[in-house]
Amino acid sequence: MKKYTFKLIVCEGDDEFWEDINNRKVTGCEDVTEVLKEVLASHGFYMNYEFSNDELILEKYEEVEE
Repeated sequence: MKKYTFKLIVCEGDDEFWEDINNRKVTGCEDVTEVLKEVLASHGFYMNYEFSNDELILEKYEEVEE
């Protein structure tokens, strides 16, 4: 299982989004980060825009045993 650590921890689930990431040869970190930014932006938190002080930073990516 892949584990993405931001200021929160996101563990992959069992739906098509995660299956698509697992079928790639890359980690999917960019995809997960973008989805989180979109969700946060929909609630008024705008990440990495020049008028915003908010940030979303991937601190760690790892493969873990289930």
